[in-house]
Amino acid sequence: MAKAAPDGHTILFTATGVAINQSLAANPGFAIGELMPVIFFSASGLTIAINPGNPARNLAEFVAQHRTKNFTFGTAGIGSAAHITAEYLFKSLAKIEAIHTPFQSAPQASTALLGNHIDLISVASSDAIPVVREGRLRGLAVSGKTRIDLIPAVPTLTEQGFDLVSHGWVVALVPAKTPPAVAEKINAALNDIMQNADVRRQLESSELSMRRQSLAEAADFLRNELAGWSRMVDAIGLKPR
Repeated sequence: MAKAAPDGHTILFTATGVAINQSLAANPGFAIGELMPVIFFSASGLTIAINPGNPARNLAEFVAQHRTKNFTFGTAGIGSAAHITAEYLFKSLAKIEAIHTPFQSAPQASTALLGNHIDLISVASSDAIPVVREGRLRGLAVSGKTRIDLIPAVPTLTEQGFDLVSHGWVVALVPAKTPPAVAEKINAALNDIMQNADVRRQLESSELSMRRQSLAEAADFLRNELAGWSRMVDAIGLKPR
């Protein structure tokens, strides 16, 4: 994509990993500066949950349980937003020993937690919401700036005293040398699509936030994301691969 003709006819739709890999990959094969974000379609927080059989009723109680003993947490993979967020939360902020258990998907991690094979999961909220609403898992925290309407009883990390906001997202990117007028036209068209009632309904049903976004706002958002993921990757000592 970075080497594609900058004529507006090639658009990349990708996710959070494009920012994470700038810190995590020794040779990602491209420089992020070779790409221009057109619009971030959606952002979705992560949910941290435990088995309802665990006596902890909130994150503080869970952390207190593990001041002197480690625990295992599951995610959908090493280097994922959920993995980095949870490891940074527990190791850098809470200062407790967390052992990561990667799975191939969030449902697999949830199944392991339901069977008490691990102690906690950190997964995309869209994956966690159904099982938390059904009472099969207990949500301890969500990682976004605000609570989630579909699981309103689950507080944010910041509400619980942890200075951390993170989320996954979907973005449209074009080559960095795309003429501004062309990029503006694509931005306007995609913003209009986001206002379509069917599109909004599908995104909102998955608890994905969205709003109109200019090219300048998209560029600022990407800069902040790059800095945030770099800070967390460095703090938890993940080595470039």
